[in-house]
Amino acid sequence: MIFMPTADTTTIRQAMKRKHPKSHVRWVRFLDKGYTSKQCATETEDGSLLAKVPQRDRDSAQLRRLVASARKAAECGIPVARYRNLVPHEPALGG
Repeated sequence: MIFMPTADTTTIRQAMKRKHPKSHVRWVRFLDKGYTSKQCATETEDGSLLAKVPQRDRDSAQLRRLVASARKAAECGIPVARYRNLVPHEPALGG
């Protein structure tokens, strides 16, 4: 999942609940800050998910291209992250 722009534990939970109302977020743990995004690991009934909050390039068209290229790479057998959803506008995260 990719969320925009900044977030804390509560807002990540709120955003994920809005996008997946039937899924309960058990915990949220922020990972070391990356260069282009903040990332947190979450545990849900659907398994482990990584939520990313872009910090540098928040252009939704660029993020869509990132998701499309990752899906294409996965189709070719390259091990990459599988993006479940792109949420370009999320009120809980200020955008």
